[in-house]
Amino acid sequence: MVKMAYKISHLRGGEEERTYWEGQKKLTNSFKVGKDDKKQEQKKLFLEDIKKKGIITEKEILLVKRRLNDGTYKESDIADLYDLNLTQEQNTKGFNWLFDKWKSPTGKERKDNPYGYREEEALRTFEKLKFTGFTNISTYGEFKNYVPLYRAEGKDTTFEYYVQGGKINITG
Repeated sequence: MVKMAYKISHLRGGEEERTYWEGQKKLTNSFKVGKDDKKQEQKKLFLEDIKKKGIITEKEILLVKRRLNDGTYKESDIADLYDLNLTQEQNTKGFNWLFDKWKSPTGKERKDNPYGYREEEALRTFEKLKFTGFTNISTYGEFKNYVPLYRAEGKDTTFEYYVQGGKINITG
């Protein structure tokens, strides 16, 4: 019976080189197991850390969005991140931005108000914002373009929206 074995050589920069042997005969040429495998593992741990916290920051949302759009993450990788709370700073920033689209600093309703009665009621009784995931806004045949989707929650009503080019798009 001939034993199969492999040798791992650690190289600079955290890479490994693996050579496979069967007895005294070298079966394959060496190949490198590089930083990419370790980086991919770190990226998955990053997603698990966010899920454990239960809160996602603006910086983390933008990083996940970039990785989703460049193909590093798949939609199935980020399925656990849906319906997370935002930080208090993000809630304040988001509410101020949403309210500014509705009323001017003097309290008058804007002429180009994008909201209906439901959205106005949610802002009038505002409680919090939640990150509800990503939505693909690309048209057929184009590269995928994911943007963050948020839910504004009032006392009795909610609405979901995403922002593209500084413009609010209400989805539900």
